[in-house]
Amino acid sequence: MDDVLAWWDWIQARGGPALAAAWRWTEAHALALHGALKAAPYGLEAALAVALAGWIAALLLWRTRSDLRRRLDESGAALRASEERLAGERRWREATARVDQKAATAAAAVAPSA
Repeated sequence: MDDVLAWWDWIQARGGPALAAAWRWTEAHALALHGALKAAPYGLEAALAVALAGWIAALLLWRTRSDLRRRLDESGAALRASEERLAGERRWREATARVDQKAATAAAAVAPSA
């Protein structure tokens, strides 16, 4: 039972409320199955335990994948915003250079020749 409580604490800390609710549901059904299978052969009980562990691992992977996808979307949005800012700065530098060049050309045309 201590192992179950340790798993519960770890999953609750890692997965948040949705995963904790799924764990509570799984735990209740696993305990009911365990009670029903006490007289069953150990191979069947072990197979169910492995299946349950696989289901929990799938939940954790799904949660991790969702977190990674969200982080990737956020970093992609930040990258796009950075690229737009850099493009705006580049356009500003190009426009400033054109104005400076026109001003230099106009100043050279107006300057008296020596």
